[in-house]
Amino acid sequence: MEEALALTWKTMNARLRNLRAGAIASLASVIALVVLAIVYRSWGVLAGLPVIILLGTLFVHREQTIVF
Repeated sequence: MEEALALTWKTMNARLRNLRAGAIASLASVIALVVLAIVYRSWGVLAGLPVIILLGTLFVHREQTIVF
């Protein structure tokens, strides 16, 4: 029983690390796209922002439903 509980906690901790890493990566991608859009003044780069934001939101929501 204790081994199963320890494994569950390990899995939860791994999921939380994954959640944090995914959130940081999504935020970094959005910031990079904004900087590229400002530097290159490209509307094509700005068009990619909603896609990255949507993917980041879906990732965070999926991880939260798994963890909680």
